[in-house]
Amino acid sequence: MTGSRILIDSPVTPDALPAVAPGDLMRAWDAATVAAEMGLQAAWDDAAGVTFRGPGGEVTLLFEDMDARVWVAGINRLVGLDTAHGIALCFRLLALIELMATAAWSRPLFTLGGADGPDIHPALFRVAASMPLGRDARFDSREFERRTRTLTGPARLRGPQQP
Repeated sequence: MTGSRILIDSPVTPDALPAVAPGDLMRAWDAATVAAEMGLQAAWDDAAGVTFRGPGGEVTLLFEDMDARVWVAGINRLVGLDTAHGIALCFRLLALIELMATAAWSRPLFTLGGADGPDIHPALFRVAASMPLGRDARFDSREFERRTRTLTGPARLRGPQQP
């Protein structure tokens, strides 16, 4: 890809993005998954990142990871990234994926690679849909775990019991 990259302009910072409906977040997950499975290539007119503007100044977050670009392209085709809702869905989904990849406590709440696709506990979507993102567009893992625990109970988050 040559030339200038398209950046979406957001009038609010990541920590001020609105909550979304859990069902919308699930549909965004499905759209991103289908885009990846189809081998969708990020097109020239797909967003390369978002510039967030707010009281604390501006920050630009780029979609430099190719997997993230494909997921974002899928979300863009589903809802568009021209509204705060679309941007919120995009960054909430990316933050949830990152959390699932890095937070060991979350592993008992999902399985990937099944014949019918991933099996993800609805609590992850519920919390990701409503919990505020940080200014860095990520979830605070400890706070996410605390909120998830109230929806799943402590036994589920501990994982399998040892005999």
